[in-house]
Amino acid sequence: MKKMGFFMQISKILMLVLLMEKSIEEVIINAKDVLEGTIFSLLKNNLKVSEFTLTRPSLESNEFLVYIDI
Repeated sequence: MKKMGFFMQISKILMLVLLMEKSIEEVIINAKDVLEGTIFSLLKNNLKVSEFTLTRPSLESNEFLVYIDI
């Protein structure tokens, strides 16, 4: 199984949070808190912060696109 990038993991977690939250505003606030906390923990423990890269979703690696109508 391929190792998922840091930001891909966060984006999948945030999609799950979006399904549970009441509003997009709550999701944005939660996303900001999750990212700030994660990056703070990585830096505090002298761990490498992954570099953001854009990749195309691939059906072979079980990635998918989600459409959200706001």
